[in-house]
Amino acid sequence: VAFFMTDVAVDSVGNILLTDQANHRIRRIEASEGVVRTAYGDGQMTTLNRPTGITLDATGRLLACLLFGSAAWKCRARDEFIGWSAQQRQERLYLITNNVRFLILPFVKVRHLASWILGQVLRLLSQDWEKKYGHGIVLVETFVERERFAGTSYKAANWRCLGATSGRSRQDRHHRLSVPLKDLYLYALRRSFREELCA
Repeated sequence: VAFFMTDVAVDSVGNILLTDQANHRIRRIEASEGVVRTAYGDGQMTTLNRPTGITLDATGRLLACLLFGSAAWKCRARDEFIGWSAQQRQERLYLITNNVRFLILPFVKVRHLASWILGQVLRLLSQDWEKKYGHGIVLVETFVERERFAGTSYKAANWRCLGATSGRSRQDRHHRLSVPLKDLYLYALRRSFREELCA
């Protein structure tokens, strides 16, 4: 099996957990046998889509996965909130990232865990981004499907809801696709995000 690994962790008994982006799984290499098994995911993007990070609790249990990727090219509510021009957006969109996936595994039952994880990750996100890509980020966005989720974790972590999308996707260049409405949430990593994005 070929892996595309982006994160690795060791649990409390010495098993190695790693993200397998290309196959939409989290793999576990058993410490006792050296055998590779699937810890989570069935290979379908709807279950786990290209995981990049792993969170373990103090005892080494797998808790959650997060994925950050490219920001949406256009989003009216976000663009109006920032107040930038089309030219500024084209030149500075790389300073925004999208929290594409956030999954807490179904067996994990810990109060306030989601907002705590978001807080921990956001504290480190820009400096980690800079180490990997050579520049920091100033703003994080995410889109929450409103018919399925209430966005409670993002609200509890102080993200700002700017309202709903228009029901289009980045693949809908000819206005033919109908996708679910999503609420847009933003989190500023720097107070000066507008100045930096509109420079």
